Amino acid sequence: MRANFIHRLVGGSKQNVHRRLGLLFHEGWLDRPQQQRQSWNARYAPRVYELTPKAKAFLKDAGTPVHNWKGNRQFWHQLMVADIASSFETLAKLNGLLFRTQQNLIGDKPLLLPCYIEWRAQKARKPIEPDALFAVGDAVMLLEADRNTENLVIHNLELNSYLRKLLCYRDIVFNKITEKMWSLPTPFILNVTTSRPHLQNIKKLFVQIGEENGSSNP
Repeated sequence: MRANFIHRLVGGSKQNVHRRLGLLFHEGWLDRPQQQRQSWNARYAPRVYELTPKAKAFLKDAGTPVHNWKGNRQFWHQLMVADIASSFETLAKLNGLLFRTQQNLIGDKPLLLPCYIEWRAQKARKPIEPDALFAVGDAVMLLEADRNTENLVIHNLELNSYLRKLLCYRDIVFNKITEKMWSLPTPFILNVTTSRPHLQNIKKLFVQIGEENGSSNP
């Protein structure tokens, strides 16, 4: 998480929060990922911190669950997911709403949902893994964080594309998959992208899927 996001979440003096983060770093509890230095404005951007193995072990012994990123996820994508989730957590705190993490909602169950999708005579059965699961109040959300690096349409439903994602989430909503798998209500599907033109293309594709498949047919 970025230092300014941490300050916004915990509150208090900005100077004191940054000082404490520095102390935790020098004592070996926090690390500063090297990838953040690759940004063009790295010298001026708030520092990004992550837990060290020492900190994770301490929290585990104290009974506090720790989220571990999957190794195949890229740093900047991970950071975008963390930015979004922590923003919702902060907003929940400011508005007196309960914020629940993936661990709170489904425990140690994998963040995978089975899907059966069809598109223009093609069919596929392949699970989808959202980028994050959390809840604000009674609203459960599945997050897709997009840095405009994924193709919109690939004419093979076994391969990753935004077409496949939209079809999968359509199946999840219509067939109440989260209720069957996790005993959770139908979620909001939260799509966040870094590109406005890409967002417009995703919207057009979503409308096209609805027109071709019908509003009541997954």
